[in-house]
Amino acid sequence: MSITGLLSAWDADSGELLWRGDYSSRFGKGHPYWGAATSPLVDGNRVVVHFGTDDQGALIALDAESGKEIWSHGKDGASYASPILVELQGRRQIVELTMKGLASVDSESGRSLWEYPYPQIGTDQNMVTPVYHRGLVLQGGENRGIRGLEPRLDGGVWTVHERWHQEKVALDMSAAVVNGDLLYGFSHFGLGRLFCLDTKTGEVLWQGPGRTGENVAFLAIPGHVVALVNDGELKIMAAGGDRFDTVASYRVSESPTWAHPVLLESGILVKDGRTLTLWSLSGTTVRSPSPSR
Repeated sequence: MSITGLLSAWDADSGELLWRGDYSSRFGKGHPYWGAATSPLVDGNRVVVHFGTDDQGALIALDAESGKEIWSHGKDGASYASPILVELQGRRQIVELTMKGLASVDSESGRSLWEYPYPQIGTDQNMVTPVYHRGLVLQGGENRGIRGLEPRLDGGVWTVHERWHQEKVALDMSAAVVNGDLLYGFSHFGLGRLFCLDTKTGEVLWQGPGRTGENVAFLAIPGHVVALVNDGELKIMAAGGDRFDTVASYRVSESPTWAHPVLLESGILVKDGRTLTLWSLSGTTVRSPSPSR
């Protein structure tokens, strides 16, 4: 998915361009103000992505082999978040954040299941990818805190119930991750600070120091949370709700790091403003490794 909203597919072996999805003639040649930032979602033979501008668009499923459109849903403008695939009460569905709110559609048919209004407040952006955990959709937004939303199916009708809502921390650009029953994220309050909250109650269990950065990309791994700060610092935090505990920290770039790191068996891939680097962690424990490139 390009910054201009052009979706392309290549053969993985040869690099040959297979097909390209261009919806500029349908929704206009513009793109979201900050460029397209969503990631395509693959479900079986379908590639699902929200095309469009700030003002209009649609969630569209394309055939992975041919690029042919399978279904199209909605008219909302494209946000900067990515769709996720979940199974709720036996229904395989795609949940996404648009410019106007949360929407869920049946993955196979594209039929609307439920919606939850969640318009942006402040700047013209909805950027945070929703998180699903144990029946709850956890959604945050700039100046809107975080909500624990429970979609329910009763008598063939879907409704969405707010289980909790807290306003001590708020997600702006960074998507959060779940480790155990805890949500780890990066609040834009305090000029940027890490936090942990209980997904069952919404209680904020701890917050890190302020002025940490502008953005953090997270990975959840057994027992730990990996946090890549946009200034090039890679933090390894203990996954626990009792306190903020950074067990290791590495300088992995001198240029901005906004892309998510990728965890491999051989190490961690980090993309910065100029390069893609594979970092390995040598040593026997996470508390005493020495990074090497």
